[in-house]
Amino acid sequence: MGRWLTVRRFCALVILVTLINATWHFFRVWLSPLLRDLGYDEPQRNLFTTAYYLAAGFGSLTAGLLTLLLARGGLSVHVSRLAVFLAYGLLTALALWAAFLPAGPLLLAVLLLVGFGSLGVFPAYYSFSQELTAKHLGKLTGFLGCFCWLALAAWQEMIAHVKTYTHSFTACMVLASVLPLVGFAALLLLWGRNEAKTVQRREAPADPPTGVRPAGAVTR
Repeated sequence: MGRWLTVRRFCALVILVTLINATWHFFRVWLSPLLRDLGYDEPQRNLFTTAYYLAAGFGSLTAGLLTLLLARGGLSVHVSRLAVFLAYGLLTALALWAAFLPAGPLLLAVLLLVGFGSLGVFPAYYSFSQELTAKHLGKLTGFLGCFCWLALAAWQEMIAHVKTYTHSFTACMVLASVLPLVGFAALLLLWGRNEAKTVQRREAPADPPTGVRPAGAVTR
C-alpha cells in the first residue's frame, strides 16, 4: 500500500471514529434527560433505555450478518461493508425526524430505530481499521480511541452549553443525526478502492515421463 494512500485511509478512520462515536454517545448520555424533558417519568425512562440498548445490540449483531449475506450474494467484502454502513447510517439519520416529534409511541419507535442504526455502524469501522494495518493494529486503535475521546470531551461540553442556552436538545440532536453519513462521505472520498488480491496457487508437480523413475525410487 502506498504511503499517500495509507495517510488518506488513516485520516478517513480518524474522521469516521470521531463522528460515529459522537452520535452514539450523544444518545448514551442525553437520551434520559431528553425523555425527561418530554414528560416521561423515571420508570418509563428506565424501561425505554433498556429497550434502546437491546435494539442497539441487535443492530450491531445484524450488521455483521447482513455484510456476510451481501458478500456471499456476490458483492465484494468492501462494497458489502460500505452498503451496510450506509443503510445503518440512514437509520441513524431518522433522529433528524425524531428531533421534532412530540412525545408518544411514534417518537419512541423512531428512537429505537436510531439506536439500532447508531451501533450498527461500528462493525464496519472496526473492519476498516483492521484493513489498514495488521502489524500495528494496537497502536492504531489506541491512537484513534485517544483522539476520539478528546474530541468527545469537547462535543459533550458543547451539548451542555447549547442545552443551557436553548433549553432544548433539538439542535444537537439534528447534528448528531447526520454525523455518521458525514463519516461515510469521508470514507468514500479518502479510502479509495480495495484492490482484489491475487492468490497464486502452487501447481501440483507433473507426473514423470514414462520410463523415467522418480529420484529415490527403488529398483527391483
